[in-house]
Amino acid sequence: MTWASGGLEPPTADLISRCSAAELSWPRRSYYAAWLAVALLAGCASAPLPQVVRVPVPVPCLRGPVEAPPAVLTDGELAGLTNYQFPLTIMAERDELLAHARRAYAERLACARVPEGGSP
Repeated sequence: MTWASGGLEPPTADLISRCSAAELSWPRRSYYAAWLAVALLAGCASAPLPQVVRVPVPVPCLRGPVEAPPAVLTDGELAGLTNYQFPLTIMAERDELLAHARRAYAERLACARVPEGGSP
């Protein structure tokens, strides 16, 4: 029912003035008190803060000079080789470059490993 249909009376100033400020504020105070109690209890139940904070610091892993890649023949030097020497030289240089790449990869891999219980 609505006020227009005549079933209910609209609130008047007299009805509103009968409610004091104290009557309206007590539910709000208990609401805040309940939230305060919940917040205090939640603070007591939380885990303690860590005493030590570990921060990883980047440190250069490779110390000393880095091994230079092996020298290879230029195109002009390869052009001067015989048909027998050319494929043998190419395969020998390829083997040297692969060996160098494997050593460099192993050094980088050793730097990337994380020690037990520590940071890289």
